[in-house]
Amino acid sequence: MGQGHSKIKLSDEKVDFLTKETTFPSKTIKRWYKAYMVAFPDGMMDKDNFEKVYSECVPKGNPGLFKERAFCSRDRIDFDFFVLTIHKTSSAIRDENALVKRETTATTEALDFTTLAKEICENLRQWVNGEISGEACINSIIEKDANAAIGSFVGGKVGGAIGGPSGAAVGAVVAHVLPITAQMLKSKLKQWIFGCSKEKALEQAFTFVGLQATATNKEINSRYRKLARKYHPDKKGELEKWIQLQYSMELIRESRR
Repeated sequence: MGQGHSKIKLSDEKVDFLTKETTFPSKTIKRWYKAYMVAFPDGMMDKDNFEKVYSECVPKGNPGLFKERAFCSRDRIDFDFFVLTIHKTSSAIRDENALVKRETTATTEALDFTTLAKEICENLRQWVNGEISGEACINSIIEKDANAAIGSFVGGKVGGAIGGPSGAAVGAVVAHVLPITAQMLKSKLKQWIFGCSKEKALEQAFTFVGLQATATNKEINSRYRKLARKYHPDKKGELEKWIQLQYSMELIRESRR
């Protein structure tokens, strides 16, 4: 391992590339580069002497996993590969920790059921599993009756059919709730879930309920119940928010099966 400072500078273009390809800010990348070049003046890190610099950059990292990924097919790597591999291994560690936490919490408290009908939940499950397209899922949902597609309410049900012409109105539980047409519901479902990737849809679902994807089942249930009380039409809540809550919660439920 070399000693002393290298005169090789980290270009702005290189910094821009690494910040775009990873989650690390430019200041962190520049700080890492200085430590890296002190240890490896020629710009190439070798697998027998990487651990000291790695530990300085990632104190809580996993050097064993890094070594396995970085040096699986080569004996030396450059700074770019060093940073990119830190990013990938750090993401793997976060994902593994989140999975362990999710599996642990799943055994302690099950997620609440939504008010959506069984056939609607099955349509959503088929979409998540890649068995049907988002468009097919929306069309199948729209063909159901209003109670199935929007969700029954405590103390009353939504009346009126949403199948048929796009202008057909879905009846409201209470007079102050504006009716929702089938076309409006179709547009909202596409916006909330089916018009993007499954990963993005799940991210939007967690954003709507105001939680991180690593939230425990208990935290999710607590937030769901709070929002359900807030948006319930019988409590003068917003019908659109109520519908979005049911589909968001069902997607979160499905992601944890």
